This record gives sequence, structure tokens and C-alpha cells, in this order.
Amino acid sequence: MTRLLLPLFLLGALGSGHALPRPRLQADLNGYMDKMIAYLKEYLNTHDMNPYLMPNVTRSLNLLLLSSELDLYSGLLYQLDTIQSEAASMDYGNQTALITADLGFNELKYEYPFRASVDGLAVRGLAHGVLDDLKVRVELNADLANLTDVHVSLQDLVISHTGTLTVLLNVDGGLLDFVADAVSSVLTGVFKDIVMAEVQKEAKVAVQSAIRDIDFNVGGH
Repeated sequence: MTRLLLPLFLLGALGSGHALPRPRLQADLNGYMDKMIAYLKEYLNTHDMNPYLMPNVTRSLNLLLLSSELDLYSGLLYQLDTIQSEAASMDYGNQTALITADLGFNELKYEYPFRASVDGLAVRGLAHGVLDDLKVRVELNADLANLTDVHVSLQDLVISHTGTLTVLLNVDGGLLDFVADAVSSVLTGVFKDIVMAEVQKEAKVAVQSAIRDIDFNVGGH
């Protein structure tokens, strides 16, 4: 857990029950979030996660009476380093402060090779497009019980908006419309139910690493 460093004049304010200067704290929080974003961008590169390798998935195409299956494999999600802090705030409780931060990604490009089998006929192709407006909400808890050794820990991290997915399919010879629609539908579901769950899990690990390594300096110190 990372330490929240409080100068002596702020310790006195907390101990006496006086409110901390909110503009100063907001500036400190903004600076902390800038450091976290820079840390996360570097983390993505050092952990070979940009591009991010998406999971291999097999699903039925749900084509009524037709036997069908879709294999998605070796998918890559690009431009995760577009991560940015969109908003951050602090709410005070009894000897605690809850930090809420919204992180966002813009126009994440992706490629997902696939194999589709419909009633014994197999085709290969490439699904690609853009995942736009993906948002992550992070909640951090600052424990103020011991004002000389304040700790910040991750309370929660969730994908608050799965974004908007565009799907383009490249297949030699093309696909019948109803098959293409089925592939697009399955791919959209895979992104929302599986890929986003994996991204959320990896994001928690990355943010926990960030709050362990970054000090939150309060009061300009």
C-alpha cells in the first residue's frame, strides 16, 4: 500500500477536526492521478500488454437448426496507452477519505482472427474495428486513523462503461448476411462478457501496483 504523506500543519488540522483546504487537496489529487496515468502507461509497455492479447474463445453462432461454431483466436487490442484520467474526487468520512477516479480510453483498435463453421462449411476471416469510450471507475480508500502513517489501498475497480464496439468482417468470398450478423453478435457478446472481465482483472493488478509504488503527497510536499 502507498503512503499518503501529510505535512505537520495538515496533521494539526485533521486532529483538531478542522476541514482541510479542498482546493489544495484537489490539486494534490490531480497531481497524484497524473502520476498514476504515467505509471500505468509504462506498466502496459513493460508487461507486454500494449497491444493486449485477448483470450481464445469458442462459441455457438445460434443459427437455429444449423450446426454452427465460431472460434476467435490470437486477438489483439491496441492503443491501451490512450488511457486518461477524466475525473477524480475525494469524499471524507470518519478518519477516512474515499478517492473516486474515472479513467477512460478512446478508440481502441482491435483485430480478432476467426474460424466459422456452418453446417459443415468452414470459413476463415478477420474481425476488426474500434472499441470506443471504454471507462473504468477506481475507488481508493485513504485510512486516516494514524495520521503519521496514512495508507491508500484499492477498494474497488470496475468497468463502468463497456464502450461502443464497431465490427468489420474480412472474409475471402464474403459471408451470407445472416451468418455475418451472427458472427458480429457473438463477437460483441464476447467483448462485453469475456474480454472486459479479463481487462478488468488485469487493470486491478496494474492499479494495485501503482498505488503501492506512488506516494500521494498532500500539501505540496
